[in-house]
Order: sequence, then structure tokens, then C-alpha cells
Amino acid sequence: MVSKSDAEDGPTEILSKGSCYLKDGAYHLLYDGIEDEESNRIVHHRIRMTPEQVEVTRRGSGRSYMVFQEGKSHRCEYQTPYGTMLLTFATDRLRYEEEENRITVGLEYRILLEDVPLSANSMEIQVVEI
Repeated sequence: MVSKSDAEDGPTEILSKGSCYLKDGAYHLLYDGIEDEESNRIVHHRIRMTPEQVEVTRRGSGRSYMVFQEGKSHRCEYQTPYGTMLLTFATDRLRYEEEENRITVGLEYRILLEDVPLSANSMEIQVVEI
């Protein structure tokens, strides 16, 4: 799995091994990552992908469940070790491509805190068989 994200503080790329399976018409991607470099705490990720919707669940010292659907906004309780924030994820574009041995999902979205824009973001997720 390759995840690339562009945020205000610059692009980020994450390479991670995980598992991917098809269930009920959706691909489910499971992988673990490091929460931050200082604590080395493990974060468990589950990404459920269809051409219409991407759901991201994070479980670590905090929890979050984010939903991305083109043209729609979804509220999320984004839990951190420092407290919970009510964020809105407004998806401007969702691109889904499925090829032999590869799935690519592109997202363009905005994050709002109490209806105040925080950032405009883009993310690309590539799932490749190795």
C-alpha cells in the first residue's frame, strides 16, 4: 500500500505492507503504522473502498472514522490523546481505478472544524500485489 498526501505542511508518503480482501463488493485494506516518531505507538488502519465511497478507520491512542463521498460532507469525531475534535470532511473529488493487481484511489477533500475551513487536502492510495 502506498499512500501519498498533500497538506499545508507538505507532501507525505507512506509505504506499508498489509492485507487486502474483497467482501460484499468492497475492498478492505488493513495495515498498521506508527502514530508518531516520538512515541512509536502503533495505529491500526482499515480502509474500505468502493467506486462511490472510501471509509477510513484508525485505532490507536485515538480513534477516528472518516467517510469520503464525492460531493458530500461527513462529520467525524476525531479522537486524539489530547481530546476529541468534531471535524467535517467535505469530499470534492473521488477517483477510483481498478486494474489487474492494482487499485488506485484519489481523494480531494477539505477539513473543517466547527464549519471553519482548516485545510484543503489530496490523498492517493495505491494497493499493489507483491
